[in-house]
Amino acid sequence: MRFLAGLALIAHALVHLAIWLPAYDPEKRSFDARDSWILRTEQVDERGARRAAVVVAIGCAALFALAALGFFVGAGWPDEVAAGTAVISLLLTIIYFHPWLASFAVVNLAILALAL
Repeated sequence: MRFLAGLALIAHALVHLAIWLPAYDPEKRSFDARDSWILRTEQVDERGARRAAVVVAIGCAALFALAALGFFVGAGWPDEVAAGTAVISLLLTIIYFHPWLASFAVVNLAILALAL
């Protein structure tokens, strides 16, 4: 079971990278990480908003992968790492909310519930 949890966390980490790293392409109507309903201010431009999302997403992907490694080796700490990272990922999803990310929020809530 712990092995499957590790595989699921690796998959979730890869989805983070697939969603947040690509640049916006209006022809493909892809997700735009420059658009945040909270960060739309004069102090934060579109590039800054996208940069913040990418940095946090890469951090989440790395922490989910670390938690997966912990599950693979049978360590006692991966539940806490997975839960904390799910909270950060959920906040990222809320800050940059788009209807496409609704299922992403559900996955993060499931990880949080299972880890606790």
